[in-house]
Amino acid sequence: MAKSPFSSLVREFSGNAIEAIDATFKGSLQELDERVKKRTPVDTGFLRNSWMASTVSMPALTRDREIGGGVPSDNAGTIAAATFGEPFYFAYTAKYAPYLEYGARGREGVGMVRLSVQDWPQIVAAEAKTAKSRFGV
Repeated sequence: MAKSPFSSLVREFSGNAIEAIDATFKGSLQELDERVKKRTPVDTGFLRNSWMASTVSMPALTRDREIGGGVPSDNAGTIAAATFGEPFYFAYTAKYAPYLEYGARGREGVGMVRLSVQDWPQIVAAEAKTAKSRFGV
């Protein structure tokens, strides 16, 4: 039985739509990652480097400040391996991160995460627009 042009178009569209969803999801995560890092204050670099991504579980606040700033986190690989519809986590592993986020001892919080997450609807909308144009959906 010959394939109809309509079924071919639907199959092509659905494949493109899935790719567009994946690109929107991963692009949005990458943009959020970059915004949080950009808003993170830097003294030694340890806090910024402790911003971690995971597809398995929430990264825990387990690390004390290290001399030299620690190893930079590379969340791009974790984001690339992420699957739309599955859990994804971002968190700082530096124990003092909540004090800078929310404030402590009379100091106002910086809000690196809170301010970045407020941008989520705009981030997703921009990434979706790019993906629609790229994949023709």
